[in-house]
Amino acid sequence: MSEKRKFKVTKKLNGQKMYRKWAEYDEGDIVVGKYVDKHTDNYEKENYVIEVVEAFFKDKTGTKYEGKNLVLNSCGGLDKAMEKVSLGKLVQVEYTGMSIMEKGKFAGKEAHGVTVSVVEYDEETEGDIEL
Repeated sequence: MSEKRKFKVTKKLNGQKMYRKWAEYDEGDIVVGKYVDKHTDNYEKENYVIEVVEAFFKDKTGTKYEGKNLVLNSCGGLDKAMEKVSLGKLVQVEYTGMSIMEKGKFAGKEAHGVTVSVVEYDEETEGDIEL
């Protein structure tokens, strides 16, 4: 009898996506995961699908997202940063809270803020991030 072939998933084409509104994030909440896809919402906006490796939320619900595809809703800072990120890259997204926009057609309105970093695994460190 021959040995069975083993396959490596390169891209999931379907599967359940989880959602979390920016209003549910607290300042300092962090999602770390692989950027796997874009998702167009009901308003024709492109959002970002992250296969979550770790999530650190102050409300302690982060573990329910781990291993799942989380949709990060479009917002100005996220959109600008994600333009520079290739599919398959590992990213860390930190929610930085609300701020008043100073320029552009939405000047004076509040906006959600995020910091996006491309990251890689550091084999020398292990442990949880404290919130």
